[in-house]
Amino acid sequence: MKLGLDETHRRRRRARAYGDAPTDTTDPASQLPLLANRLGAWREGRAGAALPDDLRDHIDALDRRGLGEAAGCMRDQCALSGWDATVRAASVSLRASGRIDPSAVALAVSRAETGEVSYDEAVDLAEYDRLAGVVADG
Repeated sequence: MKLGLDETHRRRRRARAYGDAPTDTTDPASQLPLLANRLGAWREGRAGAALPDDLRDHIDALDRRGLGEAAGCMRDQCALSGWDATVRAASVSLRASGRIDPSAVALAVSRAETGEVSYDEAVDLAEYDRLAGVVADG
């Protein structure tokens, strides 16, 4: 509840506009949904400040459209995988491609969650090359 003045200038209680749940702005992930919709607030938000320097510098240098795409990508992936995994994956995507691509971020998160793939036998792709006609038989 919060106090406010009614039309006769008496104090009266009003319900909070967004419910009774406590507001936590210390978690950068909690700001991503708002920041993805209010791009002008990105530079003042905690999410940008909590990113590694190279990732933050890249996002800060984006135009409005690019910022919206990056913030939306991080918002969506963070809802699925959490803040830490999303930030690591966005950094991987940036290093690999020079951008924050939703499919690359999702793939990096998935790769990090599943770990290394080990095979019982060494994988020899030469047979596929021969089938595709990339190399001659023999």
